[in-house]
Amino acid sequence: MQAASRPAVLVARAVFPQLLALSNVVLTPHIVSATLRTRLAMARLAADNLIAFPTQGRALTALNTQPLHIPDQP
Repeated sequence: MQAASRPAVLVARAVFPQLLALSNVVLTPHIVSATLRTRLAMARLAADNLIAFPTQGRALTALNTQPLHIPDQP
């Protein structure tokens, strides 16, 4: 098992122990983000957020909703 996959396995064991006990089940976390369509949508959203901040004063999908104060540069 690769080191990067260990946290996902620990979560799966804690949340889905009954599924892991089945021989006909394979758990694959976050597989939906591997599609080209989804990756392009994520890239477009990131670009839209980068454009929105200086033009509108806020990101479109900000995780931190508190206003960010940037002091004037000399």
